[in-house]
Amino acid sequence: MDTLSSRYGFIPHRSSPSFFLPRTAQQVKSRKGVHELARAAAALLGLVSWGGVLLLLAG
Repeated sequence: MDTLSSRYGFIPHRSSPSFFLPRTAQQVKSRKGVHELARAAAALLGLVSWGGVLLLLAG
């Protein structure tokens, strides 16, 4: 039992407040939503672009 306590003795006790405060966490969620919206717009633009390329090649 003594070796177990000495092995994990280096882990400090966390007494600081949480890193993500509720307000900050909400901002992170909204940024993630904007990021996902931008990814969807980029995917749609890519799809439309490839459609245009195929139409030009077929025409």
